[in-house]
Amino acid sequence: MTDREAAITAFLRGAGWSAAASQALAGDASPRRYRRLHGPGGTAILMDAPSATCGPVTPFLRVSAHLAGLGLSAPRVLAADAAAGLILLEDLGDDDFLCVIDRGDVPEQTLYLAALDAVAALQAAPPPPDLTTWTAAHMAALTRPAFEEGPGGTQAFDHWAGPIADTLADVCAAPPVFCHRDFHAGNLFWLPDRPGPARVGIIDHQDAFAGPAAYDLVSLLTDARRDLAPGLPDVLVRRWLDLTGGDASALAQDMAVLAVQRNLRVHGVLTRLARTGRPHYAAFLPRVRAHLLRALDTVPALARLAPQVLP
Repeated sequence: MTDREAAITAFLRGAGWSAAASQALAGDASPRRYRRLHGPGGTAILMDAPSATCGPVTPFLRVSAHLAGLGLSAPRVLAADAAAGLILLEDLGDDDFLCVIDRGDVPEQTLYLAALDAVAALQAAPPPPDLTTWTAAHMAALTRPAFEEGPGGTQAFDHWAGPIADTLADVCAAPPVFCHRDFHAGNLFWLPDRPGPARVGIIDHQDAFAGPAAYDLVSLLTDARRDLAPGLPDVLVRRWLDLTGGDASALAQDMAVLAVQRNLRVHGVLTRLARTGRPHYAAFLPRVRAHLLRALDTVPALARLAPQVLP
């Protein structure tokens, strides 16, 4: 038994789950590992996130507590050993939005409107004070991998970092709100027996930050993993305007700028993952490129950067 296996065994024994059967689950792009435990009282999810490779789990625990305090459905923390990087979580099941939409059980629009209600609930409260605030310069810096993995290289990033930050300046000038960062169908679960915004289970929230109000809306609409039904983005934007009372033209501009930043970041990350041993991520790149090009069409100051990041 390795030292890590011994630590997990001791943690589960202390949490009362030592007799549970274990089933490995598909992970995400991070080094975190997940197991579904089957015990006499039901199921739970073990998150195995050693700090040496995954960083501290304390941000996950803090954000989980914040979401729970808002009455939202992040998985409940059943037990945790932060020093060991081990967390035992409520099992939200297998009905993420991707699966539910594929089965056709629930109209796609119903799911996405519920997701917007969850975003509105997240933004109705001040973000936790310990969240990092994403400035325009920081958001521009996060696009570096897109250039490093593209034709332009670091030199192109050095040229474009300033213009990207300049386009983000206005959207980042508004008071920051809670942003999940990767608010998309693969990280959302359908929990129809729960009330209101709690019908949407929210996972993978450890990288939450304080930033622009439209960021999670853009994450939802420019999903690397799936295309939304024709007309649904317009429905969701109208609903967002109803929820926030914002101005349609200002929102459209904010969304375009954020879509450029987000899809540059995602394109760089996925390209690097595909190149370094996870080739299945390459399947998402055509969709991300399409999102990026559409956004660039409405941000003239950045229109000429596409050849620097797209092969």
